[in-house]
Amino acid sequence: MHGRDGARKFWNAYLEQFDTVHSDFTYITEGDTDATLEWTSEGKTKDGRQFRYTGVSILEFENCQISRFRTYYDSAALPGRGRA
Repeated sequence: MHGRDGARKFWNAYLEQFDTVHSDFTYITEGDTDATLEWTSEGKTKDGRQFRYTGVSILEFENCQISRFRTYYDSAALPGRGRA
C-alpha cells in the first residue's frame, strides 16, 4: 500500500478487526531518517475475546515524510489465529 490512501486502508482494515484496541509505546528511538517503536496492544475482539500482544514498528523518513513503514508482531497471539 502506498500514500495516504494506502495508510488509511491499512489502519482501517487493522482497526475493524477489534471492538476495542489500545497501544502503549514502551520504547522509542528517533533518528534523522528513521524511528523505531516498541509497543504492546491489548483490547477485545468483536466476538468479545481479550487479547494482548507486543510488536515493533519501524518508520523511515524522506523529505520529512514517512517513506516506509514496517511492523512486526506475533499474529498467533491474537484470538482465532493460533495458540491464543
